[in-house]
Amino acid sequence: MKIALVGNMNNNYFAFLRYLRDAEVEADLFPFEDEYRHFSPDNDTWQIERWKPYIRMLPFTYYGHHRRIEEFDTEAVRAMLSPYDAMIGSGPSPAYLARASLRLDAFMPYKTGVEYYKDNISLRHPSDAIRIRRFNYAQRAALRATPYALNCDFRDITYGRIRRLGMTNIALPLPMVYVESLPEPPVLEPGYTAAIERIKAADFSVCHPGRHLWKRRWTNVVKGIPFINNNANDKVIQGFEQVVRRGAARNPLLVLFEYGPQVADSKALVRSHGLEEWVLWIPLSPRKVIMQIIPHCSIGIGDLVVGAWGGKAMEFLASGVPLVNPTSQEIRSHYKAFVGHDPPPFIDLRSPDDLGEVLEFYARDESARRRLASESRQWFEAHDGAAAAARVVDFLAQRVVGRR
Repeated sequence: MKIALVGNMNNNYFAFLRYLRDAEVEADLFPFEDEYRHFSPDNDTWQIERWKPYIRMLPFTYYGHHRRIEEFDTEAVRAMLSPYDAMIGSGPSPAYLARASLRLDAFMPYKTGVEYYKDNISLRHPSDAIRIRRFNYAQRAALRATPYALNCDFRDITYGRIRRLGMTNIALPLPMVYVESLPEPPVLEPGYTAAIERIKAADFSVCHPGRHLWKRRWTNVVKGIPFINNNANDKVIQGFEQVVRRGAARNPLLVLFEYGPQVADSKALVRSHGLEEWVLWIPLSPRKVIMQIIPHCSIGIGDLVVGAWGGKAMEFLASGVPLVNPTSQEIRSHYKAFVGHDPPPFIDLRSPDDLGEVLEFYARDESARRRLASESRQWFEAHDGAAAAARVVDFLAQRVVGRR
């Protein structure tokens, strides 16, 4: 079986590629031209030369897709992708492939609400607005021609749209984090080594690797645009403050990354709460480095507002680190019925405002942290990573290959 993975948002498909190749499945990765630099494959592995033969660039873009779709070489794309028995993709790939007279066998949405389904165009230049509207129409048409969606987000904004588009939803997760086996520890830059030593010196360290986006800008509220990208970084800082002020740990530490458009706002909030000496700022970093840092932390914080989880959550689970990540009622009520096993052992919250109480509890109870750390790693090994990749391969073998 030959599998093509189209796109590589957040290096998700690069992780999937490596699990497939480890299982001796003939798979190749086709990233877009403008993947974020810190999400490129060489930023997610210390062994890039091992994987380069299986990576080929497509003439697609995530950004400016509404223009690129009118000018790429469709014949070259057909030649690249026609030999494959199955194609899985995300992002704007369905619309691009349709223009090249190709289609995905399975679509894996990476975005709440299904990407490029209904982008807001009210503030665009008129010529761009027309192109975006045309692209969104092409994306929906291509998704309707796609037989399957591989998706475990059972909220109506995602799951409902998949059903309305006529795709059959298959409740299979994408293995987003690859646990790399190295012959010896990598040599890190001195700044990272110093950061890890500081984390190890803390008796309770909280890590939040999410991008900083928590203050509403005026563009978030015009015409009712929902603020679904709220990462609640302010709640993380305020929750950690409770640990410090109540003396829940002798030497606490909050680990944040200089990632996102509102880092300066978050740093100002840290200063306003007088927390500078307890906060460690780490530069925007590749995942291969983040995965060297996370295992030394006491507890992690994922997505506090979204109601689902993504790569950040898997990084902590794969590292055996307890994770705070609230999930929506729809996901909690449907996950086991559809997927066949319990959801990850997250520390749930009724509200982001409750984070301080949760952090204080786990700061004082090291045995609870150890127990949840063990459960997290066991869950990942049983249900994600290589196990998740194997389930996708079984699905393709049974439902896709030979029926294109």
